[in-house]
Amino acid sequence: MSESEPRPWPQLGETGESLAPAGDAVSAAEGLTGALGQMRDEFQSMRGELTATRQASEERDANLRKGARRTRKMIIGLVLSLILDVTLTVVVSVIVAQQHSAQVAACRIGNQARTQQIQLWTHLVAISKAPPGETAAQRRAREETITGFLDYVKRSFAPRNCSRIYRLP
Repeated sequence: MSESEPRPWPQLGETGESLAPAGDAVSAAEGLTGALGQMRDEFQSMRGELTATRQASEERDANLRKGARRTRKMIIGLVLSLILDVTLTVVVSVIVAQQHSAQVAACRIGNQARTQQIQLWTHLVAISKAPPGETAAQRRAREETITGFLDYVKRSFAPRNCSRIYRLP
């Protein structure tokens, strides 16, 4: 028999002696004690490995929670930024449309005032009287001056094309 194989113990009543010799019991107890010591060492080693693995896992979980919180905050910030951007775009568009309408209205009012200026100067020229004793040459010169003046008034107070001046891009 080799030492690695267990030794068979005689069954009770076969030999009339005790089941195992005293030396064999001590060596078996020592063997068991050694095996239990090895198992204890292995369990302690496994406990250390499990503790390290648990700590590493908890660290990873904590980092993941931090990352998730950071990501949620970034997403919320992005959504708020987009909402603000759309809101500002709408507000600016409304303001631009109102200003455009006001500019076109002001231009049209200006055109009405220009037309009234032309009518006023034309009326003033029409009701003005020739000086007494005016000669034909003086009359032609006066009429040329009046025509030049009315042309100047019509050019100066010509209505503006409001649609072209204030068109939207």
